[in-house]
Amino acid sequence: MHYSELKNYGVMFTPEPSPKAMMTSFAVLPQEVGILGTPKFMVKLGNQERKWKKRTFKAAVDRGITHEKFISSLHTPLAFANALKQTCGREKTLNIYKKLAEKMGVMVWEEQMPSPEDFLRCINPWEALLSYMREVFRLWNEERVILSEVATDTEEELHLRVVDCAWHSAYCEGGFPEMGPIGGQADVTFMGQLTESLGGSFERECWLCRGDAHCDWRFSRNGGTQLT
Repeated sequence: MHYSELKNYGVMFTPEPSPKAMMTSFAVLPQEVGILGTPKFMVKLGNQERKWKKRTFKAAVDRGITHEKFISSLHTPLAFANALKQTCGREKTLNIYKKLAEKMGVMVWEEQMPSPEDFLRCINPWEALLSYMREVFRLWNEERVILSEVATDTEEELHLRVVDCAWHSAYCEGGFPEMGPIGGQADVTFMGQLTESLGGSFERECWLCRGDAHCDWRFSRNGGTQLT
């Protein structure tokens, strides 16, 4: 199999929870907000969804982003977080969101990305992964949802540095800058598992959403080069 035949090749990835992922979150809500708090949350969620669907994001306007998948990927998490905040307060909201993101974030990647088994059907699985990720980043850059630079690009290693991220800017705009680091941990978990299954590794030393100058996406095999 050629890497261009893999699932969703050429389709822009967005961290938008699927209905299946959302059902996972709703299933655990009664444990977190209580039996009485759940219906209260659902009412507030409906109100927040209507509010955020009408929202024009400065993060999108400033970058000239019009891609519908990017805009829609902001509505659900921000509506969800703000409805939770109104139900149980900000601190508890962040704790709940972190727990849910550990499962949902990885699930979103799994639903949109090829599986390790898919990559292993390619003649050179590692080369297929790097080629696939080059396309993911090409599309993100083309749509201006991120701005990235290439630090290393060889047969063994692909190291990209994201220097601007519209998702993080939009989360800050929506009152939840913590969403970047929380969601970013799902990147590390999923990519770590995927690269390990193909004989490599994934590293993120710097995080843009934690105040660093860039965000690392480093896929390497046989050690690669040292992060600087």
